Amino acid sequence: MGFRTVLIFSQLGIALAFCLVIVLGFNNVIDTLEDPPFNLPKPVTLNLHSQLSRYLLVAITISVFLAMVLSWAIAKRTSRSIESVKHFLEGLIRNQSPLEQYSHPNLIEGFAEFSELSTHLSKLVASFQNDLNTTRYSAQMKQLILDNIAEATMLIDQKFIIEYGNQSAFDLLEIDSENSIGLSLFEIDRTSKLNDIIKRCVETQKAQSDEVQLNNVSEAVVSLVVIPIFQSFSSLSESKNKYLIVMQDISMLRKLQQVRSDFVTNASHELRTPLTAIQGYAETLLDKENGKKKQRQQFIVRIYEQAIYLSGLISDLLNLSKIESGGLQLNFENCKIADLRKKITNLFEPLFSESKMNFEWKIPDNSTRIYVDPELITQVLVNLIDNAIKYTEPDGTISVSVQTEEHNIIFQVKDTGIGIPKRELERIFERFYRVDTGGANQIKGTGLGLSIAKHIVLQHGEKIWVESEVGEGTSVFFSVKKQRNTTLP
Repeated sequence: MGFRTVLIFSQLGIALAFCLVIVLGFNNVIDTLEDPPFNLPKPVTLNLHSQLSRYLLVAITISVFLAMVLSWAIAKRTSRSIESVKHFLEGLIRNQSPLEQYSHPNLIEGFAEFSELSTHLSKLVASFQNDLNTTRYSAQMKQLILDNIAEATMLIDQKFIIEYGNQSAFDLLEIDSENSIGLSLFEIDRTSKLNDIIKRCVETQKAQSDEVQLNNVSEAVVSLVVIPIFQSFSSLSESKNKYLIVMQDISMLRKLQQVRSDFVTNASHELRTPLTAIQGYAETLLDKENGKKKQRQQFIVRIYEQAIYLSGLISDLLNLSKIESGGLQLNFENCKIADLRKKITNLFEPLFSESKMNFEWKIPDNSTRIYVDPELITQVLVNLIDNAIKYTEPDGTISVSVQTEEHNIIFQVKDTGIGIPKRELERIFERFYRVDTGGANQIKGTGLGLSIAKHIVLQHGEKIWVESEVGEGTSVFFSVKKQRNTTLP
């Protein structure tokens, strides 16, 4: 039975009891009027009794009606207040409505007591809303940080099900971010060493770390750390344990370490070879009893040649170090390509005149101007031509051509030499690197020319690239900017 029904019947009972008391009281009064000293006749008392009964019946009816109306009004108002409280609590439990609608002071309608309850509830909601906003903001900030950190971060449970991963993790593992949540990491990534480290962390409940090469297209080398979390909370069962996986791509670091190691090895070799020759020739010269004058003269020439080579090697190393460290000062100016051609042709003319090798320029417009450091771009062209000569047969052809684009000029140094295997194209600009093709490793040179050329072009803010076919030749391209709109002499 509801509160409203109980209230109505209670009010009705009170009204009926009150009317019954009145009826009994009036009956006693009428009975008294028949006795002395009043001695009213019986018909009079009966008539009086009949009239009073009718009046009382009307009064009872009106009283009952008013009691019912009053009870209904009170019950309705009280019930509405209770329904408001019920709706408020249900909304909070189900979180179906925004909290803001529960925070106004007139939340619950009704009597003064309910208004006071409404005030307290609105304050409670306001406090709860403030705490909830703070919690949400904190969670959003943590999510934002995790999503944007460079380290790949992933959260799994003890069954290896992925519960969270930032974009860096999905990119590193080369998996779909939208369809991976809820799947087993072992089903998505087949790197056995990665799986073994995670299993070891689950079994020992201790942090594990190692380096792993992923078994995917990139074959990235990553520094991996797996950390068990929630393990210190005894109230949580083992099934609640989570495992945080943090991965950092160190492929470039390992590659740089390999390049450094190769550089030390190659530099040591390049320095040791001429020094050994100089030492041998010097020891022979010191032995006055060995060798004729002509032979001794040849040794002196070879010592001089090796000294020149060492000087060039050290000079190239210093120049390359200066360029890579950003210490190279570029002096830009508008200059004619024809002036560069004249200077370079004069430099190589003695060499080409003594050989059957063809050397040609292909410049559509001699008045074409470029905005560069002319000395450094001349060095780039000299290094590229010199490298082409080393790998081209004596009867081959070397050409320098120019192509005009909207904002740039493209230089192409092409030869008909031995060519470069595709697997080695990415490494030809590395210091001391030489193509492993036939007798190419016996070709003289410091092995730094292409590396210096590359960094000079990059210092100009441009790009350099190479195309080659084994047995057909090689073309090296680099871009420079066209002249600036300034008044030229």
